[in-house]
Amino acid sequence: MKYETYTEKRSNDITILCCEWMRNFKKTPRNLSKDVEERKLGTWLNNRKSVKRDLVKGHWFSSDDVIATEYGFPTLFGRQRCRGVDESLRITTDVCEWIVSNNTEPKINSKNALEKRYAGWIACKKSRSNNINGFLYPEELVLVESYNLSHIFTKKMVDKWSIEAELLSKWITDNNRIPLPTDDENIYKIYRKITKRDKLSDVERQIFISANQDWILNIEPKTYHETKSNDSCVNVCEFYLKHNKIPSHKDDELLSSWIRRKKLAIKQIKGGGVIYDSDIAILKKYKLDSIIFPLLNSKSNVSLQ
Repeated sequence: MKYETYTEKRSNDITILCCEWMRNFKKTPRNLSKDVEERKLGTWLNNRKSVKRDLVKGHWFSSDDVIATEYGFPTLFGRQRCRGVDESLRITTDVCEWIVSNNTEPKINSKNALEKRYAGWIACKKSRSNNINGFLYPEELVLVESYNLSHIFTKKMVDKWSIEAELLSKWITDNNRIPLPTDDENIYKIYRKITKRDKLSDVERQIFISANQDWILNIEPKTYHETKSNDSCVNVCEFYLKHNKIPSHKDDELLSSWIRRKKLAIKQIKGGGVIYDSDIAILKKYKLDSIIFPLLNSKSNVSLQ
């Protein structure tokens, strides 16, 4: 047999060794075997299968398949995943047609098997465009560009945190305040997440600094007690809007107790604890601050936090 390179000859020699081993032991070598020889052959075989399927870097030699077939193991290395540029172009064309037809990119967590397969193909090609493994044919880039979809293989993963920071920054700019529990649920979750983190990325910091919102970098995260107090405040306001009255002990024991404690805080009576700025902001948003707590505006030295 004529060998193109020493690497091919070495690969052929190991293929023969593997086939001889399989004939003797009548099984395929496992890479987790306790036997040293079997483990080495199993590891090598798994690697060559991955190379053939274009899952990892490496050169596939069709001569290995010829040898395995002669020994009676035609499927030893499995099926080749991609048989060159023509097959890859065909799949990429199908993906582009799917995107155009559905007006969206396929999602990897889709329940549709075809959509999931196409999403996996895009992810694989995207990693190859970043030189992670395998390769991306130049013809494929020309093809996706003809569909005006050149971004699907070449765009880098966008930092999810930076996207959330931009959303929050825009919301604060539009509303001229920080979000409350009564506002958009997604925005409030982003706000809580960002203020809880010890350190923001450079990209996130630059987003807030460029919007003159660097003050958000110094906001102390809410405590568990403040979060619970805010939830109770929202429930009190919702109760009032629904029943047109302040909840009594008979109506809701927990909400009534919360109101009582906050009234004590306003009067600065021991045992009342504190009424948070965020509680007052929620009451004002509902326009119920003077109804729920009439003494609130008349007290200039209320115990706030």
